[in-house]
Amino acid sequence: MDVVLQTERLVLRPFVADDLEPLHEILGDAETMRFYPAPFTLEDTAHWIERNQRRYADDGFGLWAVQERSTGAFVGDCGLTIQLVEGNPSSRSAGTFGAIDGVRGSPPRQASAAAIGRSSIWTWNRSSR
Repeated sequence: MDVVLQTERLVLRPFVADDLEPLHEILGDAETMRFYPAPFTLEDTAHWIERNQRRYADDGFGLWAVQERSTGAFVGDCGLTIQLVEGNPSSRSAGTFGAIDGVRGSPPRQASAAAIGRSSIWTWNRSSR
């Protein structure tokens, strides 16, 4: 497994095809995706993985799969993407997580509940404000 970053609690790594089902459990969940137009279909989730794999090749980074280090459980994604803002490329940090310690949803909400606070990683998704 290629590890991008490892903390005491979490492992960030590139997405692989086997992430489809566990990622879809998160991206297909209505509560987790309440800041998106709709929960993802399985096809949407497959495109999400493919888009990030292209980002790794094109940009050298993207959103990374996040696993709990102790259990290997898939808990979400986080990282950087490049998006156009007023026609100019701009980096954006983002993350989407399922339930961690009973908290679900956006990184700010989780961080406030210390779901990720015990590690050195925490991302902010501006669209979730």
